[in-house]
Amino acid sequence: MSAAHASLPPGYPGRTLSGLGDLPARAALTAPLAVTLGAPLVMGSDRPLAWLSWAGVLGLALSLRALDRRAVRGSATPALTALLPVAAAWVWAVWLALEGSADPGASLAGLLRWLSYGALFVLGLELGLAASSEDGAGRRRLASCILLAGAAQGVLALGLLLGGDLSPWGTKAHYPDAATGSFMNPNALAAQLGMAGICGLALMRGSMRTNGWLLLALMLMAAALLATGSRMGVLAALAGGATVCVARDTGRRSGRFPFWSLGLTGAAALVMMPRLADLPADLAIRAELYRQVIEMIALRPWTGYGLDAFATAFPPLRTAGLPPELVWLNPHSTYLSLWVELGLIAGSLPLLALGLIAMRLIGPRAGASVPADPLRLAALGVLVQAGLHASVDFSFEIAANAYLLVLILSLGLTALPRTETLQ
Repeated sequence: MSAAHASLPPGYPGRTLSGLGDLPARAALTAPLAVTLGAPLVMGSDRPLAWLSWAGVLGLALSLRALDRRAVRGSATPALTALLPVAAAWVWAVWLALEGSADPGASLAGLLRWLSYGALFVLGLELGLAASSEDGAGRRRLASCILLAGAAQGVLALGLLLGGDLSPWGTKAHYPDAATGSFMNPNALAAQLGMAGICGLALMRGSMRTNGWLLLALMLMAAALLATGSRMGVLAALAGGATVCVARDTGRRSGRFPFWSLGLTGAAALVMMPRLADLPADLAIRAELYRQVIEMIALRPWTGYGLDAFATAFPPLRTAGLPPELVWLNPHSTYLSLWVELGLIAGSLPLLALGLIAMRLIGPRAGASVPADPLRLAALGVLVQAGLHASVDFSFEIAANAYLLVLILSLGLTALPRTETLQ
């Protein structure tokens, strides 16, 4: 019996992810993966009806898991305990701000979406711990599921683009000649493909041999990613992938990946050259938008304008300087979105939570080694990707991308370092 099996909590029957006995337990631990992989197929779940439906599924799954006396209580408990006060303070602040929101209905729906992220995070911890009892095989299967779903999305996106620049949701009115897949815009697709590709790189780094199917999946996603034409999407994915490649590891090292990253960066720069020509004009517009959003924040720095209420609050405060034909539904920066909608204090709490997660992923000591668990490496990579991409775009505010980010982070937190076992 492995160390992980030997140290499972008292009362837990030691069942692996593939050996869960009863239907409720299996359903509860299947829900987070099913929701995460299904959410991109419904316009990225960027509509209230979609994310409210997923919230219902995750809430039911969490209730089933809470009633299961065999639920795992293991090495992820300290991470969850550290995040609970931050999450509770955030929910309390958002609830208090509902009355003063510029759009209370949108804020309430947004709160339910964020609560679904919390439910997914807890279920992801349980799923990761159950997978950890399979000596790494279960965790590799989870990472492979994410990778293959990303590859399928890449095939869909390339097929629609090459088949006449189509959209599965009817006539494609925006983003001509850019791959969008089942999403509504190419930046959101780029974020999804980047996270799946980072999982693939993490799998490849931990593998003792090069797998042909893994290389094929990565190549398909790389082609689709470049076909999106998303400048920051490509750059952020490369940064996340480079993080996976150069992260310190207590196991074997491979010198191939940093060189692969350099080669891919050069190829990406050549392909993206036409899009880079538009960069100066786009930056001027974006800088003016950010200036006006910062002025909004200065007017209500502590309370904000309400979760998901930017589209309602911004038009009355909008000043000259932005192209009049453009409509701004969000600030195109997740950091500014949080601060303008929730205020500087409550808006910074999600960033604090991500910082706490990063600290646990890296280790208790500065410069600590990171085990070659694919999900932990992937979690580090997507944190870098999301942190960079979210600075100038809203793609990680789209539910499907937020779900995948949350799932990878929760699974990464349950990685077992070589010197640790489940407590």
